[in-house]
Order: sequence, then C-alpha cells, then structure tokens
Amino acid sequence: MNQSINLLELSMKMGKPRYYDKDGHPLDLLTWGRLFEDRDYKRVSHDLLGPYEISTVWMGLDHNWYSNELSIFETMIFCTDEKDELYHYQDRYSCLEDAICGHQQTMAMVKVQIAIKEAKAKKMDPAHQVVENDSDSLPVTSDQPK
Repeated sequence: MNQSINLLELSMKMGKPRYYDKDGHPLDLLTWGRLFEDRDYKRVSHDLLGPYEISTVWMGLDHNWYSNELSIFETMIFCTDEKDELYHYQDRYSCLEDAICGHQQTMAMVKVQIAIKEAKAKKMDPAHQVVENDSDSLPVTSDQPK
C-alpha cells in the first residue's frame, strides 16, 4: 500500500517547524530545498563597499532553537583581514522587513568603519580634528571653522 507522507504535518507533530518561507509560513523539507536552491529567492541584498562584502539572505531554516521567535534571515560581512573588527560579523532576523533594515544598518556600520580606517591612515588636517568618544570605539569628527 502506497501512503503519501506529509512532511510538514510530520514536522509539526515533532514540535516547532524548522523550515519557513520568506513570509514566515512553515514549509516541508522538499519545498524549502527547492526554494533554497533559487539564488534570486534566497538573496535579500548584496553590496560591496571597499574591502567588505555585505550579504543578506533568506536561510529558511529557523536558527533560533531556544524561543518562538523565528531566525530565518541573516546578514554577514565578509572581508579578507582576519584582524578586522567586522571580520565575519553576522546578525539574524525573523522577517523580511527586519532583514532589509538590518542590511541597511550594517551598510552604515561598514561606511563608518571605512571612514575610521581612512582617517587613521592619513594625518588629519587641523580643520578636521578627530575626538575619541568615551567608549574609545567610534571617533566623532568636528569641523573647525578656518
């Protein structure tokens, strides 16, 4: 006798589903696999800024094992300098809107990092003094009138 196995129902019986589409709806393993192979579906955003590659993707596999909030999107920064503060930075999100916003925030963070590196690489002229803040992590640039 040939019985069809509903993989989504089976995963629901075992607890929280593991696979989700971009809208947060549960998927069975085979459907998730087909979507995961689709680069256009998987990619949320991708940018190159200087030596940094910023990638935000739909993973579809819930990486949040300890709570009910989904973690199905991820932003990562790739660069070749292992000593860089942003080397393999990552953040995860539960919905597409948060992933898009998170990608933009990550881009802003990378732009600040690039500006800091450029400022340290060259001597600042007196019109642009760099003043370190209390945490000593991000400089505040103040423009002095000439």
